[in-house]
Amino acid sequence: MAQQVSIDEAMRQAFAHHQAGRAAEAEKIYRQVLAADPRHFHALQLLGIIALHAGQPQAALELIGRALQIDPSPVPVRANYAYALRAAGRIEDAVAEADRAIALDPAHRPAHVVRAAALTDLRRLDEAVAAWKRVIELAPDAADGYANLGNTYEIMARLEEALSVCRRAVELDSKYATGHHNLAAVLAKQGRFKEAMEEYGAAIELDASMAPAWVNLAFALQQLGLVDRAVIAARRGIELNPNDPNAYRNLACALHERGETDAAADAFEEAIYRLNNRAAGAAAAGRSTAKADRELIARLRMVAAGMLPPIYDDLDHLERSRKRLIENVERLKADGVTADVTDGEAAPTLFDLAYQGRDDRAINATYATLVKAPQPVLPARGFGAKIRIGLISSFFRNHTIGRLNQGLIAELDRQVFEVTVLSVGQHDDDVSRYLRAHCDHFVILPQIVAAARDLVARQRLDVLFYTDLGMDPITYALAFSRLARVQCVTWGHPVTTGIPTIDYFISADAMETPGSEARYSERLVRLAHPAVYYFRPPQPTGRRTRADFGLPEDATLYGCLQMLWKFHPEFDALLAGVLRGDPRGTIIITEGLSALWQERLMARFRRSMPDVADRVRFVLRQSFVDFLGLTSVCDVMLDPMPFGGGNTTYEALAFGVPVVTLPAQLLRGRITSAMYEMMDYRELVARSPQEYIDTAVKLGADRGERERVRGEINSRSSALFENGAGVRELEKFLERAVRDAAPPRAGAGRDAGAGAGDSTGG
Repeated sequence: MAQQVSIDEAMRQAFAHHQAGRAAEAEKIYRQVLAADPRHFHALQLLGIIALHAGQPQAALELIGRALQIDPSPVPVRANYAYALRAAGRIEDAVAEADRAIALDPAHRPAHVVRAAALTDLRRLDEAVAAWKRVIELAPDAADGYANLGNTYEIMARLEEALSVCRRAVELDSKYATGHHNLAAVLAKQGRFKEAMEEYGAAIELDASMAPAWVNLAFALQQLGLVDRAVIAARRGIELNPNDPNAYRNLACALHERGETDAAADAFEEAIYRLNNRAAGAAAAGRSTAKADRELIARLRMVAAGMLPPIYDDLDHLERSRKRLIENVERLKADGVTADVTDGEAAPTLFDLAYQGRDDRAINATYATLVKAPQPVLPARGFGAKIRIGLISSFFRNHTIGRLNQGLIAELDRQVFEVTVLSVGQHDDDVSRYLRAHCDHFVILPQIVAAARDLVARQRLDVLFYTDLGMDPITYALAFSRLARVQCVTWGHPVTTGIPTIDYFISADAMETPGSEARYSERLVRLAHPAVYYFRPPQPTGRRTRADFGLPEDATLYGCLQMLWKFHPEFDALLAGVLRGDPRGTIIITEGLSALWQERLMARFRRSMPDVADRVRFVLRQSFVDFLGLTSVCDVMLDPMPFGGGNTTYEALAFGVPVVTLPAQLLRGRITSAMYEMMDYRELVARSPQEYIDTAVKLGADRGERERVRGEINSRSSALFENGAGVRELEKFLERAVRDAAPPRAGAGRDAGAGAGDSTGG
């Protein structure tokens, strides 16, 4: 009896420690009790709970299992055993154990919770939804049920329902960190990264030790271009959970964006190492998660293989980087690495490759063989109906792509076309609102490939028109499935895709050179005019002055207001020539996404043009309105090469600012010269590097000459704005392409005439 009293008192002390969060003290006493009484039911099951919370599921199973052998009736203990089974990766067994607990007590909420969570793990999602709804029924005012139901809806891509229940969780308990985290995850899947960032921040404020919130915050920050903050957030996630592969992955992506290519490669290696370990453990335990981890490893290998520095040290650095990328991709192909985008994540792109100024057809085509995608069965087309065209992008907002395409979308002939805008992500600004108002259907696609693919397929499109393939992983992944009989791409990202399911590349005569067809995997369509209906940019509100931007009044301002990855090493000689030719000249460049970018670019300038590098000035990144103001105060614009300007040229010419250009062989370096062709004005189109320099310096140094050229530009630039010629040509081409792609009606032959595959589509 004395011993029994002693054990009871010890258990009271241990339980008090346990409730107060002093697990180590409680564990010590529980073990002392078990040493005296190895079959003590409560010591066994409570010690099992401590092991479970300590991340030791096998120990928890052993301890709680021994307790259930002594007394199998307590439902809470059975529920805890189900939790341990789930933690150990025995998901099916966890469902079965939870069912046994519920059979004993249908109202025991923890058993329902673990059952719902396990069903979610197994992706038995309809059952999981019903299970989470039962959890909510048992406690309608508890936030956790709503947050977890929202997580399940998110996995199912039922994002509006997910958003609603996650908001309900936060309303019920504004201090519930997981509720804010799950709400943020839904917002991120909708492409609402600013709101997601705020909700991840709220979760972290409530629980700074929540590692997933830091990791996912890093991703949202990167999507917003806040790469320095993304690096900090990812590193904090790693500190909190050093074994999370996603933390290293997000760190790697942010470091790559920041220009730290070597450090990014190391972080990718860490992510892959931890994924390999996790996959091996899952495979040994027979868990289905091993397959998902293997697929993620393939994607990470693809991302790592395609990494290129945003800023090159010199031309040799560029060539070495290109050689390494090509070798990496060939190795992936030889190893049988694939990204299956049927149900998995999006496929990484080779976005940076285009800025090297080389012919990328072969490498893009090889890379495209690494992607596997489903091919839905297309419905029969109804003859006599309007042509259903969908235009798709992740950038249908106040962005280069949105501004380039808003006029085209509005101007397509509604007597012939039924126009659907397919926006990956949800945006709300003047351009996105304009697009909503000027299309027949506006569809928001989630940041989930399978769900987005299904939504596009349900539109029953005749034409799917990609405005910028290669800039975003979601649209890149979608392009591998045939979702319309005619699939086109145009020059928002002006490089061939290598994707076999893209039929046509829509370009223009002036943007191409003889033999250009050989550089495209698609059939090249040369319209007489670019298929753009560009609205003349608004004049900056209020007259902007150089002082507004901290720029000198007495200098000649040569603007090159481009993203820094367009500053090719071969361009340095032209910049140096301009500065040497005009002692009063200053070159104005806008800052990059990271301070490291301009530091590296300036370091290169100090090597390549040490005598004039001090006359290169960086200005802060501007809002769109202020960017227009900055453009208007420049004397001359310098079009970069071999990847030139597009939107920036439209904007400069709208204000009469002369743009000097040296056309390259590839489309990406011929957009400005094509605009001058439309204006029937070639005075600023140089034929050699020296002519480029001489033309720029003459304009900068001679005010009278500059004013004369401004007059010419102002008198001719109307040809660029609100000009529907290219849209009309595109319409005629698409009508022919749809006619030729559609199977003929019974008893009807094809019309005679030009086929859709003609290289001149005008």
